Amino acid sequence: MLILLREAVRRTPHLPVTEDAIVNAITAVRGNYLPIAIDDAKWLNEIEHVRDTVLPNTSPANVNRLTRFLDTHFVLYFTNGKEWYDIHPLIRNEVAEIVKRDATRKAVAKP
Repeated sequence: MLILLREAVRRTPHLPVTEDAIVNAITAVRGNYLPIAIDDAKWLNEIEHVRDTVLPNTSPANVNRLTRFLDTHFVLYFTNGKEWYDIHPLIRNEVAEIVKRDATRKAVAKP
């Protein structure tokens, strides 16, 4: 939120911050998270819907990948009364779109 606020204020010549400045700030900050690999998008999409890590197993590769999601804030960890996970709101639409495009691509590729 603070990064978005900083970007929005930086992009406007005077207060109050304009809607264009807010949209441009969101676009700029979202760009820091892109591109997202298809396999990552699928996992992130599942995390969003299940609200858990959905860690398939504790192999070093999967643990490292989840750790990367948490370290880069692709996945957020919340403890407000109950522990749960979600994906960063700025990438939610992008993740859904990647998953949708991949499903469409696979459906078209099937004979």
